This record gives sequence, C-alpha cells and structure tokens, in this order.
Amino acid sequence: MKRVNPTIRSKLNAWETAINLLSRRDHSTAELRSKLRRKGFSDEEIEDTIERCCNSRYLDDRRFALGRTRVLMESGKAVGPRLEMELRRAGIDATLAEDTIAQIGEDYDPDQVLSELLQRRYPGFCYTTANAREKTRVFNFFLRRGFSRAQIFQALQNTDNA
Repeated sequence: MKRVNPTIRSKLNAWETAINLLSRRDHSTAELRSKLRRKGFSDEEIEDTIERCCNSRYLDDRRFALGRTRVLMESGKAVGPRLEMELRRAGIDATLAEDTIAQIGEDYDPDQVLSELLQRRYPGFCYTTANAREKTRVFNFFLRRGFSRAQIFQALQNTDNA
C-alpha cells in the first residue's frame, strides 16, 4: 500500500469534511470554519479548504444568507431584529445581513406571516375571550420571533373579527 504524506492526508480530510458538511446543508464561511476547527484541523488547512470551497462555489455567504433569511421569514421563526441577530450569529457581516433582509423582505409581508403563523400555531385563539396568561403567552411567542409590539397587537385584535 502506498504511503500518503500526512500533510496531504489531512488536507484531503479537511476538504472531504467540508464537502461532507456542505452536502447536508449550506453553511456560512464562519460556520464552516468553526466546524473544521472543532474537528481539529489546523488554521492553515482550514483557510486552504475555505478558499477552495469559495473558488469552487460550494461556499457563498450571500447565497447562505438569502436562503437562511427566506426560510426564517417563511416559517415565521424570525423577522426584523431577530432575523438580523440570527444571521449575525451564523457569521454573516452586518452589511450583508441588512442587504439580504431588505431584498427578501420585499417578497414577504410580516403582517401576513404573523397572521398565518397565528392561525397555524394558535387556531381558534380569540383575544377578547382569552385570559391574561394566554394573552401573555401568545404575545411573548411572537415578540421572541422579532415581530413588533404594534404588529402583534394588531394581529391579536383581528382574531376577534375572525
């Protein structure tokens, strides 16, 4: 059996590990760098692998940010400031996060997303008949997802008319 130089072996392993991770889901550069670091690869191996992934277009922060923003907004898991926080947590820089949110935000109406999520998550909820604890629980659910207090209050009041 042919002996492989350990340096070459580890570079292949870093590359293979990166490809394996990227085949499951898209990652930001910062996420991939962090995962490779946790797997014990050296900084040089990581940077070579990141550069190779970027050159091969397997890794693209803009594509990641657009996809992540779309998923979070469609599902109602994050909007507004919460959405920006989620992108920043994934290693997306502030400018790219703001640009992405503005671009994707044109396709989604937060009030519509909130209304659909309210119907899906709390079917039959009526603001006027709900007790204080239920109102607080529902209100805080949407607040944690980044909806503004005004948006939430408006959507909850509309449950009375439905």
